[in-house]
Amino acid sequence: MSARWGQLVPYALRQWPRIGALLGLAVLSLAVEVLLPWPIKLAIDNALAGAPLPSAAEWLQQLAGARHAAGLIAWLALAVLLIFLAGQLLQLARGLLEAKLTTTLRITLGAAMFDRLHELALPYHRRASRGDVVRRLTTDTD
Repeated sequence: MSARWGQLVPYALRQWPRIGALLGLAVLSLAVEVLLPWPIKLAIDNALAGAPLPSAAEWLQQLAGARHAAGLIAWLALAVLLIFLAGQLLQLARGLLEAKLTTTLRITLGAAMFDRLHELALPYHRRASRGDVVRRLTTDTD
């Protein structure tokens, strides 16, 4: 079974930039997902409770209107919205890139199988039923 997977490696290696970009987008999406609860935590623990902001987040008080709780909550709500939108854009980009990659791999593999069928000797084609060859060509590349 591993020998068959080994035959697919050259097709995947040709697409290494897209595969690398897909992995990069996955890591970036994970980072954005990790950031999403941060503004909510600050809004609940600091803005609503009246506690001072942590030293790493003191720069938020420099924003317009953020000295008051309502202004800080508005900025943090905007941050949640922007982080959510960034996550959705990354997910869209990942989906589009994944669709392009899988389509390219499917077409390339199908073309290679078609070329291989043309290389086979005529006795093979006489023995194999036409429906079986067509079915294998169309379904085995999905």
